[in-house]
Amino acid sequence: MVLRLILLLSVLYLPNAAFGAAISVSDEWGTEWTLAVSQIAPGKLQTSLTANTEAYSGTRTHLVAGAFKVSTQIENLELIYTTAGDPLSDWNTRGGPLANGCKGKNGSFGCSYANWSDENSPAYGSALADRDLHEWVWTFDDEGTLFTGWLGDDPIAEGHIGGQYWHITFNSPATLVATNGHIVSLQTPPIPEPSSVILFGVGALLIMAALRHEALI
Repeated sequence: MVLRLILLLSVLYLPNAAFGAAISVSDEWGTEWTLAVSQIAPGKLQTSLTANTEAYSGTRTHLVAGAFKVSTQIENLELIYTTAGDPLSDWNTRGGPLANGCKGKNGSFGCSYANWSDENSPAYGSALADRDLHEWVWTFDDEGTLFTGWLGDDPIAEGHIGGQYWHITFNSPATLVATNGHIVSLQTPPIPEPSSVILFGVGALLIMAALRHEALI
């Protein structure tokens, strides 16, 4: 009886946050953002940020930036991969939070932003029409304190995810108009919905009642 209740609870209560060195959270338009961290050498870490826009319900056309925060201080940040068709050199990569560009004023953030300054080789970011999965991968030196959960045994990793959508139209091959930008700012792990917390509490009470019942038999 108790085993059946535990299995039922595991099906009914599924927290939004992933466990271990990767964690996922969705924004208000249905895009699921996943942040993962791995150690590639002593003091050298690799971070990937993936946006799954398959369920995106907004009107923007491109993702033009990705950002993360998993430590109190990072150095030597380098973008080593992106799913966008642009060369890596067409992305501005620097420390600092995302706010209509990578501001470079806070060394605890990593950020890459599509560079539109060169009209001969314009970078438009990652088009939502071209793919459902949009990914950035960085390496960096951890010069601070890595947040809880990324490389240890804690089941919930703490961090920050940033991204930016733009609606981009083209007047000519070398000219674009970008409007309706919106910045995504998400904390991980997300706080469980009240209904999920209540369901979890009810399930726990059911298990306690079953245990008490078996003890009396």
